[in-house]
Amino acid sequence: ENLNLLLACRLMKKIASCKERIEKIDRDIKTKEEMKNVALGTSKINYMDPRISVAWCKRNEVPIEKVTTISVLFL
Repeated sequence: ENLNLLLACRLMKKIASCKERIEKIDRDIKTKEEMKNVALGTSKINYMDPRISVAWCKRNEVPIEKVTTISVLFL
């Protein structure tokens, strides 16, 4: 009887784990569907003026490396 209870507990844990994985996959699918029209690969270089980035970083005391790569600044 204890063995059956132990097996039932293990199965319930596995079921809960599987449900969590299914929920995560559903969220991932929904996110992918919502983001399919967003160009995630578009480069920040096309939009960010390095002069503005540097000025903002100095004013807010943020290291420039956190905002952009050094190679972009020397283009």
